[in-house]
Amino acid sequence: MKLQIKHIAYGAIFLLISLVVFQSYRLSIKNDKLKQLNSTTALLEERLKHKTDSINLLEAENIILESKSDSLNSIVSKLKKDNVVLNTKLDSALSAIDSIPSEENYLYLKNIAYNYPGDLEYPFNAKQVTEIRKDYTENGLLNKININLTNTVDVLQKQNDVKDNLILNKDAQIELYKSSADSYKVEIENCEENITTLNKDVIKQKRVRYLFEGVSIVGGIFILISIL
Repeated sequence: MKLQIKHIAYGAIFLLISLVVFQSYRLSIKNDKLKQLNSTTALLEERLKHKTDSINLLEAENIILESKSDSLNSIVSKLKKDNVVLNTKLDSALSAIDSIPSEENYLYLKNIAYNYPGDLEYPFNAKQVTEIRKDYTENGLLNKININLTNTVDVLQKQNDVKDNLILNKDAQIELYKSSADSYKVEIENCEENITTLNKDVIKQKRVRYLFEGVSIVGGIFILISIL
């Protein structure tokens, strides 16, 4: 009879130890999953940080590009106004020449516009002198107008390049990065939910293991006392 009790006691102790080992194994698996989830979450958070930094950088570049575009806009507006002024000056100058006496136009051409050395071999009538001065005046102002237009085209090209970069940043990279960032946020939220669930499960598993350990110790002591 004592031998049977002893066998039963050993069996009970073995069962209790087996339960503790099994529970420890389960707890170890949960802890491994928890570590893996924490590692995945940390990786996703790092990726999210990089994407957020990239978005902030692109948005900062956009602010600079928009400011540059506004500045170029102001330059274009000024050049266009200057062009209007130059055209007005041209019209005004050509109109004014008609009212200037031909003698004065002749002296202007001879002494100022074409002040070159040499004999005066070719005579011109009054109308010809007036038209020659008009051509000279028109040529000078048209040259300024052409320079103005060249500058305007150059600035407009720069402005177009800036706008192309803005479009590239806004419509492509930023939206793509934001989409990736949103995806990472969802994954992080899912991981954090799983971590919370696993933490609760780990706490429960620990309590069960502690219970088995306590029962094993108390039961073992009781059984040992009983068979002695």
